[in-house]
Amino acid sequence: MSEYIIFDALDTKLCTEPFMAAKTLLKKLFIANQTIKTQNNDIGFENHIFNPEAFAEKFASILAQAGKNGEAIIALENSSFYSLQYAKNYISNNSYVKNKIEKKLNLLELTTDFLAKVVHVEELLLTKNVIDGIGKNTKQLFEGFKAAVYMGAHFDFNRNVNNNLNRLFDTIKLSRVHFDRELCPHGYDIHSYAPEVAVKMAGAILSDAFDNGADFIIVNDIRAFYMFDTYRKNIEKVIGRQIPLYVLTIPQVVLLAFGEKDKKLLGFNAYKVKPSIL
Repeated sequence: MSEYIIFDALDTKLCTEPFMAAKTLLKKLFIANQTIKTQNNDIGFENHIFNPEAFAEKFASILAQAGKNGEAIIALENSSFYSLQYAKNYISNNSYVKNKIEKKLNLLELTTDFLAKVVHVEELLLTKNVIDGIGKNTKQLFEGFKAAVYMGAHFDFNRNVNNNLNRLFDTIKLSRVHFDRELCPHGYDIHSYAPEVAVKMAGAILSDAFDNGADFIIVNDIRAFYMFDTYRKNIEKVIGRQIPLYVLTIPQVVLLAFGEKDKKLLGFNAYKVKPSIL
């Protein structure tokens, strides 16, 4: 029995590879896990406002299946984490919805009584024991590099992650630069109806990080990566400047510290702005 189940059913409209690198890292760290096949991909946490009940029901099966075995679910990025956590809370706190979903789960021999705990992969990687393990396996230090960390919205969760990042960075000798727009919206939510405004928002964040001396920017959300990497040419065209700043995730940074050079395992093969850190 594994201690963790990985939720890797990310939004397939976006670039998932940089976040899938976490699966490689967990294996290297000998953190026991498995993947449950699910047909219900994350559609974006922002969509819970349209039909909360249907949104919660999408995640009920995996929450119940993991909970049945006493396992926790590891979410690989923010939207998945918030979606799963929202679904769990919505079902648990709404008796009418819980009873409706319970009847459907019973057909699968599952129940809503023991919905799984949801853990963000960064919470797991930034615990003291795991950071100590990372230090023992580090082969390549980041001396001379400076990273900006884009925390984005939902700072109640990100505050805990933010407080532990410095310990990890000290372990791999990576310097951190702070910038004013660390918590500003990246523009994805309005991109469908106000694309120029959205890319300006993303461009302002990237420009701020770069102008403060960052060599790369770290994100923990698939939509932030989409705006900063996939739309980079649009951003540079709209704001009238080039921004030679590539985008990484915490698992990718740790894999690089371990000496990993396989671009596919790192997720670099899917980038629009190719990382030159190798």
